[in-house]
Amino acid sequence: MDSELARKILSQMNRETFWRFVGKMLEDSYIENDESPYDVFETIEDFPVPAYRAANDHHFSPSDFVYLFDFIPFQIFESLSRIKIDTSFFTECLRKLKPRYPYINGYGCYGYLEYLLIINNFYGDLKVDYEEHIFTQYAVARDATFPGPRLGYGNTETFLLKQPETVITTLKDFVFRRPDGIVIQIGQDDVKVDEYFQQETYDRLTKRTLTSLEVGLLLTREGGNETLREFEIVLKNENEAKLEQFLCDNYQLLFGENYNQIRTQVFLKFPHLDIYGKNRRLDIMLRNNSTNDWELFEIKPNLEITKTYRGVDTFKSVVHDSITQVRNYGDLLAKDNIKRELKKEGMEYCTPVLNLVIGGAPTIDHSSYRRLVEQNSKDVKIITFDRLIEDAKSRLSFVQKTLNWIGH
Repeated sequence: MDSELARKILSQMNRETFWRFVGKMLEDSYIENDESPYDVFETIEDFPVPAYRAANDHHFSPSDFVYLFDFIPFQIFESLSRIKIDTSFFTECLRKLKPRYPYINGYGCYGYLEYLLIINNFYGDLKVDYEEHIFTQYAVARDATFPGPRLGYGNTETFLLKQPETVITTLKDFVFRRPDGIVIQIGQDDVKVDEYFQQETYDRLTKRTLTSLEVGLLLTREGGNETLREFEIVLKNENEAKLEQFLCDNYQLLFGENYNQIRTQVFLKFPHLDIYGKNRRLDIMLRNNSTNDWELFEIKPNLEITKTYRGVDTFKSVVHDSITQVRNYGDLLAKDNIKRELKKEGMEYCTPVLNLVIGGAPTIDHSSYRRLVEQNSKDVKIITFDRLIEDAKSRLSFVQKTLNWIGH
């Protein structure tokens, strides 16, 4: 990994990821650096914005550095010169800090807030615009509220200019030793980075649609190959409940990282709209982050799906029956009142996309199988479990190539 790639990754981190990296970077600088005069590094609790405090409380001339987080989605601004920012949060921070200083440490000496540093996510030419048009407004607020501490700021360029090797080392450690992982979206001219925790946390992370071609990478510490081996064991056990649960637990690896939300056991209690007058239960609904639409995935057992009857290759009846079932679900999902009800539950879509996951590798000639799929999947996409595994292996292979490219 070089400075340019590090700059791309840092500049495209979302709010939560960037601030966690900043914390890791500062902690390494203050705590793990033997030459650092500071022996305290901590998060400031109950503060208007994320903030860290570095202090040398055990010295006879104690002083504090406080770092405030100023994350601005600069992509939405055509010109920073037009910005009139709201400094009320900054003023509130100053008011909360002011009563803490000066303080008396264990040696009976007064400690002061020496520096108040604002960390932002700007880079390149935007750094100059920030200093001219935004930082000056913070300086005015500081002078009016708490003129004691000196005011400064830092960003991606500051890190890379002063400590390029430390930035790269910390970034590698941050990216590849996280408890769960990160998602990197690589475009032709851009890189987007998000942390990957649990499903509910991941759903809340800030997203930005790239204008360039995107490729999603899910990097996990446990390793996707082991997960795929477990998946093959689950398929052999022929337990439908365990199969559905495994798909839910590992849906991004198996279906693709462009799906970022999942709902299971979705009930459609509209018997008066159903052709057979019944309530229906949908196996899995996945939200496609590229289209912002929810898609249906009906899960069927891992069984043989093709046969040759009197010299003609064809699908077994279970496939035809399943396709009819999914089409019925599609008709229900297309009805306006059902759309409205699902929208209230957070599932919004335009035209329902229908997927049928069923069976293993076909036992007939590949060209015959392709012909059958083309004839029968005009409105229902047929996906075999073998296809899921092969696609997941391809994505993992691409992940490994990318890791090699980054230099890990």
